[in-house]
Amino acid sequence: MAFCSGCGAALDDTANFCPRCGRPCGRAGAGPRVSAAAISDNVAAALAYFLFPAIFFLLIDPYRNNRFVRFHCFQSIAFAIVSMIPRLALYLPVAGLFLWPMLELALFIVWLVLLVKAFQGQKFKLPLIGEWAEDQAVKAA
Repeated sequence: MAFCSGCGAALDDTANFCPRCGRPCGRAGAGPRVSAAAISDNVAAALAYFLFPAIFFLLIDPYRNNRFVRFHCFQSIAFAIVSMIPRLALYLPVAGLFLWPMLELALFIVWLVLLVKAFQGQKFKLPLIGEWAEDQAVKAA
């Protein structure tokens, strides 16, 4: 599934124009949409979950205006920050020694699900973080 580079709306495979903003797609069934850069939007969104590309994609032109990529960049950054809270909480107590591996496994699974969903071209929103990321992606786009 492709997304509009202007507003991030899902596009039908045969759409010539975005149904939400009216921007021309210029593809008329030409297969997956590829942005002006060398990588497609879904690959850029998946790479955003490696954190440093998220910051990079928010700064470079073809992606900083793309709502889909921006959403995944902001969600990646927020997930990295929020996941530090339980890590720091379990760092000091002795009980943390036993809970640490389970926490890391759970965080890895969530991260992996986010990465795969982004690669599949889907917006998978985490509770609270996803809503914030959506708001941020819309604000500056």
